[in-house]
Amino acid sequence: MRMSWAVFVVPPHDTVIGPLPMLLNHQNPSKFSTKTFAEYRHRKFNKLPQ
Repeated sequence: MRMSWAVFVVPPHDTVIGPLPMLLNHQNPSKFSTKTFAEYRHRKFNKLPQ
C-alpha cells in the first residue's frame, strides 16, 4: 500500500527573494528585481508583473 500527501513550505514574509549577488556582474545583470516573499506572493496572486 502506498500513501502520499502534499506538503507546502512557505518562507517568512520578510525573506528576500532574488538572484544570488555572487552570480551577477555587468556582463550578467539581474533579469528580475529583488523583493520580499510577501511582495512576490501579492504580485503572483494578483497577476501583476514580477
